[in-house]
Amino acid sequence: MADTPTLNDWLQARHNHWNTPASLINEYVRKATGSAIAQASRIVLGQDNEVYDVTTADYHQLIVRISRKENHYTLVYHMLRSVVFLLKIMKRKRSAHPNLKTVR
Repeated sequence: MADTPTLNDWLQARHNHWNTPASLINEYVRKATGSAIAQASRIVLGQDNEVYDVTTADYHQLIVRISRKENHYTLVYHMLRSVVFLLKIMKRKRSAHPNLKTVR
């Protein structure tokens, strides 16, 4: 009997096709926080998003989510949506965390 791939194998294979250049992710993180990425870890959990746990040089911690439901040509659009979503969260938390910065 042939080995049947597990859900985890399928998910890992799916995520292996999603490789947004680190320079592009860093560009948007820098726009959102004013600081470059110091550390980033890939999170492989869902089926439709490329997700990174990011810490910047200024110790901002955030999640970068890149939607992959559409084709590759809409990547920048989805990255911008993710940044806008992040900024909305940061604005809500600004009163509780005065060190958070937003991009205008």
